[in-house]
Amino acid sequence: MKNISQLMKQAKSMQDNLQKAQAEVRSMIVEGVASSGLVKVILGGDKIVKKIEIDQILISQVVDDKSLLEDMVTIAINDALTKLQNLEKDKMSTATAGIPLPPGMGF
Repeated sequence: MKNISQLMKQAKSMQDNLQKAQAEVRSMIVEGVASSGLVKVILGGDKIVKKIEIDQILISQVVDDKSLLEDMVTIAINDALTKLQNLEKDKMSTATAGIPLPPGMGF
């Protein structure tokens, strides 16, 4: 019975750590970039785009190439999402002390 009690305490501790890690991730801000920083996307930990910045130099150069600008914005968004996913993985690993969770559990 003592082992079950200890296991339950560990599970509760892990759950608390996961909730704390999730809150930390939601409060994070990451920046995705494309074209050496000429396009920047600010993404919140809640996966909501907060801001898109496009350098005036780029606008004047691609004024007639709408698809190129769209591609650059897409690259910057994907860069920000990748950075956020990596931060989530790091936080999750720390919160679970490296123990992998089953799919669907966690963030």
